[in-house]
Amino acid sequence: MTPQEAVAASLDIDEGPVVLVEGSDNVGGGAPADSTYILGGEALAIEADVFRTAEAIAMVGTVLDEWGGIDVLVNNAGVCSPASFLEITEEEWDRHVAVNLKGTFITAQRVAQEMTKRGSGGSIINVSSVNGLAAAK
Repeated sequence: MTPQEAVAASLDIDEGPVVLVEGSDNVGGGAPADSTYILGGEALAIEADVFRTAEAIAMVGTVLDEWGGIDVLVNNAGVCSPASFLEITEEEWDRHVAVNLKGTFITAQRVAQEMTKRGSGGSIINVSSVNGLAAAK
């Protein structure tokens, strides 16, 4: 089971539609949306690189146009380089920061603005990785 499928499976999708977003490095399989249908929900698959502000805003806009609101956001985008701290290139580091930090910020901020505007609140869940503990060893 992919991480995206695990997230989809863990959500109570009987309560509403699920949107699954794949970045350009991962597009093509279609498994997350297919899994959501199997679990009985309604799905919308969107391709977006969340670290690109325009794509993140358009992604949120697509969801709002389709369903009128967002109740839960699960930020699960992330990249990890196999290079050690001593070997990682600046280019790889910049991609980590762009996807893991900037993408999470842009998406959460835009969704929070919509949740606040609606006045009904919601939940934003930011998923991280055990790789954050690697430097501790």
